[in-house]
Amino acid sequence: MFRFSAIQEVFSSPHIRNICIFTAAVRIVSALVFADFTTDYYWEYGEIGKNILQGKGYSFYYFKDEVLRHRVTDTTEPFPSAYMPPGYVAFLLPFLTIESNVTRNIFIILAHIVISVITVVILYTFTRCHFSEKTSIVSGYLFSIIPDFLYAVFSYTPTVLFFCGTLSILTLTASASSVRSVVILGTLISVMIYLRSEFVIFLILILGVYAYRNEWKKLIYIASMVIVLQTPWVIRNYYVFDAFIPFTTSTGLNLYRGNNPDDIAAWGNTTTNDQVKALSRNVRFELSYDSLFFRHAVNYIKENPIRTIERIPEKLFDLWLFNRHSDRTHWYYNTYCILFFLLFIVGIRRSLSRNHLYVYLFFLYFSLVVSVFFCLPRYQTMMRIGMIPFAAVGIEYFLALFKNRFRTMF
Repeated sequence: MFRFSAIQEVFSSPHIRNICIFTAAVRIVSALVFADFTTDYYWEYGEIGKNILQGKGYSFYYFKDEVLRHRVTDTTEPFPSAYMPPGYVAFLLPFLTIESNVTRNIFIILAHIVISVITVVILYTFTRCHFSEKTSIVSGYLFSIIPDFLYAVFSYTPTVLFFCGTLSILTLTASASSVRSVVILGTLISVMIYLRSEFVIFLILILGVYAYRNEWKKLIYIASMVIVLQTPWVIRNYYVFDAFIPFTTSTGLNLYRGNNPDDIAAWGNTTTNDQVKALSRNVRFELSYDSLFFRHAVNYIKENPIRTIERIPEKLFDLWLFNRHSDRTHWYYNTYCILFFLLFIVGIRRSLSRNHLYVYLFFLYFSLVVSVFFCLPRYQTMMRIGMIPFAAVGIEYFLALFKNRFRTMF
């Protein structure tokens, strides 16, 4: 069981300092070699943030030359938005006030590196409590060198924050008993929903376990904290759109991208593009846009139930092994993904335990999201944070196996 005093015990370990230094050093070197310090593009989060700083409010989409766009210019008047949750936008806003791209990106990456070091400490603590000291050491170094974890540091997405929040939640779920710890847990879950709206599915799974175990006090406290902390976003959305939007306006589009007549992850076709152009261009544009894709997705599922079911294993393959629908992966990355998965399978078979229930639920949460919608390339990376301790157990097993074989040979 995790105790808050366990964190103090961790810092007494002779290994954690070396792991932290190694984690930071590898990320600094990787950023110096691979990061684009001149970029001014931070995906949807950055564009929304720029609109806020230009006095255009929380906005995103606009039309130019009859094409739907989102890259910010001084002259555009974008539609009000709830397309992305506000968590990472809020994180980026202070950095976006820095005029120099290079200086801004240095500070963002440094912040990501600091968060990564905090994350490896939490990972070490969690693994030490639920596995072993040896596994926690292997997990720490594994976290330090995993390629997509390094890339996350300079990808300008909430992935690094997701790692830190997820491990904090997994550390607290099984052991939170005091009012203080339960309130902290509820706050962390709400923050994670602000980073990734689909995290609410993991919340539902956690609350389901609490209900099954008759831990109603925990359930009520956590649910109440999440509702209270999500309320400002809901109120803002109702005020702007005159509609109840608890999370985002991207549900329909994401459902379509996983369930459409073209291919998994497709953004639309000629028919949908023409229909988007015909939508009313007012403050409720995103609602109409999302509803349009939601209707297409539902119609496709109704008309093609067998194909919809057949696609689920394909989507799960993209999540658990490697994403076949991403143009950013190569054979050597896919080989690494397969090797990591094999280590994970060996590790999870050798360490099955009820103590890992919430980690198993974490895997289930991602599998459910991907089965209904589709697998974004970063989903695999985000889920991998929970796979590390099991992969570390797999590494320990093979090292012991090779060591024994080596001894028998000589």
